[in-house]
Order: sequence, then C-alpha cells, then structure tokens
Amino acid sequence: MVRIAIVEDAQARRARLRATLERGDRMEVVAERRWRDGAPDGQTRPVDVVLYSTREFGNCDAGAVLATLESRPAVFVADDPVVPEGFIGDLVGTALGAGVGTALLVAPGAEELRRAVSIVALGGWTISRAVASRLVPECGWGGRCDCARPTDTTAVLTKREEDVLALVASGDTNQKIARELLLSVDTVKEYMTSIFGKLGVDNRVQAARWAWQSGLDASRT
Repeated sequence: MVRIAIVEDAQARRARLRATLERGDRMEVVAERRWRDGAPDGQTRPVDVVLYSTREFGNCDAGAVLATLESRPAVFVADDPVVPEGFIGDLVGTALGAGVGTALLVAPGAEELRRAVSIVALGGWTISRAVASRLVPECGWGGRCDCARPTDTTAVLTKREEDVLALVASGDTNQKIARELLLSVDTVKEYMTSIFGKLGVDNRVQAARWAWQSGLDASRT
C-alpha cells in the first residue's frame, strides 16, 4: 500500500486526485494540505509519497519542495508545461542526491498519474514529455548546464554502457541496475567509472542530464 499526501489549494482538485489515486486497493490518501500549510510531517500517519498539485510549476514554493525531497519521494502535477529556469536542475539534483524518487507531470491521465506514483514510491523518477520538450534547449534541464553538450552517444559509449546510463537516468541505484542487467554491483561500478570518464562528467546527476539530452530511454534495455 502506497500512502500519499496531497498538497493542493483547491478542495475540488484534491477530491479528484484522491478519487483517482484510490481507484483500486494499492494506494491510500492519508493527508490533504494546502500549499501554505506545507507538506505533512508524517508524524500522525506515515507518508510514502507527497503529491504536489498546481496550475503552473512556477507557482511552487521551491524551498518547501526541495526540503520535501530531502526526506521523501514527491510527484509534481501541473496544468501548464512551462518550467521556470533552474527548477528542473535543482529538483533532479536534489532528488538524485538524496536517493529519492520524483516525477513531473503535465495534466496526466488517471493511469499516468497512478503509474508515476508507483514509480516514485519505488525510488524511480519520470518527467512528462510535455515538460521535457519545453526545457531550455542549451541545457535540456531548465537550469545551469554544468556538463558538456552531448554528441552522438553511440559513437562514445558501448551498448552496455548505454543500457547502464539509461537506468541511471531513470533513478535506479547500482543495486537495481545490477539486478536488471544481470550484472554484479562491482561491474556496474566499473561501467559507471567508464561512463563518467567518456562523457566528462563527475557524478550521476550530470550523467542523467546527458542521458536525457541524448534521448536514452530505460525501456530500451
């Protein structure tokens, strides 16, 4: 059972989100809050995923959002795909650094929303195509680009390195990658070292940015 807290100002939207999420028996909404009230602290009832709902990502309280991601997974839902500069980079960097899942969705259908919550609860992350297609072209993440612009990765990485990198970009840990690709964790670490060296990046966040810019998709593995 995935326990969810909804943060949304409009009561009607909270009710619709609750009805969508509780369709079936795998998810339960255990708390509802308005944005000014902040995310639930989880002390009354444990919370697995916080779902933030807003008309525009630019309306988000960035400080509260990033603070949430330091401790628990979060899903962000908006009607408008426009993303403020720096939001994606900070969001993904914080989520990957803390080892928690996150998702950015634009006007998702019921199945997309439920699927994203499930992915995030397991530590993965996902971004709607509507968001990805509108990110700042120079960086591909809506924030400062601190890695080199990718070329054709097929000319740089081996097929297995591409498989590993695609899973890194999905938020998987080395242990999950090892299970998925039937490798040892030490072998995954060796691949990561090689990938970092070939792409000229220093960490998983930069490698994930590279993968998104280059269109690598974990479904290909």
